[in-house]
Formats: sequence, C-alpha cells, structure tokens
Amino acid sequence: LSRATVRILVQNIVASVALESTVLDILNKIKDVAEAINNEWNNVGCGAVIPEVKLAITSFIQGALQQLNDLGKEIFGFFAGSPVDIVVTDSSGRRVAVLEDGTVESEIPDAIAFRLTNLGLSVIIVPHVDNYTLSVLGNGAGSARVTLVRPPDDLGVNGIVYEDVPVQPGSTATVVVASSTTQYPLQIDLDGNGSTDAVQQPSNLSSKSPTFIHDLAV
Repeated sequence: LSRATVRILVQNIVASVALESTVLDILNKIKDVAEAINNEWNNVGCGAVIPEVKLAITSFIQGALQQLNDLGKEIFGFFAGSPVDIVVTDSSGRRVAVLEDGTVESEIPDAIAFRLTNLGLSVIIVPHVDNYTLSVLGNGAGSARVTLVRPPDDLGVNGIVYEDVPVQPGSTATVVVASSTTQYPLQIDLDGNGSTDAVQQPSNLSSKSPTFIHDLAV
C-alpha cells in the first residue's frame, strides 16, 4: 500500500461528493474500502508489516474525512489500535462502542462504527456536530495510537494524534471534543480507580487535510 495508492483512494472518496452522494453513502464507501484492505491481510503471515499497513489505512480514513470537512461537511472521526475498546458518548449520553473482539454497539443515529480485526484498528465516525467524549479502555498491557478528526476548530486544527498512549487492563483514557474545543488533553487513569494518573497532550495537530501523511511502501 503505497503513498500514491492512499492519495488515489482519498481522491476517489472525495469525488463521490461531486456525484451528489449523501454523506452516509460516502462514509459507508470509506468503510467498505477500509474493510477490503483489512480482508486482504487475512492469514497472509505478514505480521511485521501490519503496523505500517495500519498507519496507511489510518492515513486514508483521516485524509478522506478531513477533505470532506474542508468541503463543508461536519464529521467527527475516532480511531485507535489494540489492545483497547473505544467508546464515543454524545451530549445526550448516547454511546457508540467498538470492542476489541469486533462487537459494535451503537445508539447515535447515522454513526458508522467498525473493527478492522486483522489490522487491529477500531473506527467510529459520526456525521453530526455535538460535544463528544472519547473513552479508550485498556484490555491488555501496551500502548495505543489514538487519532481524532473534527471540523476545523477556531485555530484551524482538524486532526489530533496521540502516540504511544499507555494502556493496561482496566485503564481508561478520555478526551472531550466539542465545537468550541481548542485544547485536547487526554486524561489517563491507568489503574481504573476514577482518578487521573497522567495527562497526555497530542503528539501532532494538523490544520490541513493530509491526503497522505507517511511515505509508506508495503
């Protein structure tokens, strides 16, 4: 999966807007492309390159959503790798959850949620403006890469990435993303006792659509 391939995938998704597809049609196309790539990696015995493929598919989804936001759509996206569950809660208390075993629970209308099991990546996309809380729930010891996409904030930021978020069984990391948000501290509760043990700031903030982020050749 090369950088040029990621660019073409994003361009094809954005071209759907010109064909007057609905936002849900476009988001489902993004899901279909991501799942097709995920399925290509089923039982191929290439574990060493899986992290790079995961990074490339994350770049594809992030780039597509941010370009749609540039075109006036209002889309929030949340992605995280294993070993975690992810839960997004809106201001009414409705939830969308993607569990590490692939189980999806959805209460938010029009939300798109799926698990790329072979690549170890969970994705939640919500095409509405609201105040959202992302919770990253640890299932095992390790670290996770967490990515958020939002309509541009007052500073123009539309992409937030946290690298190497520490997780362990029972841990929770949370961040609130609202229309007025310009600060994105990730509150980490490592032992699950309800108290914040650490605060992690984003590793990267982007203010333009990254059609591709990394020069990958897999």
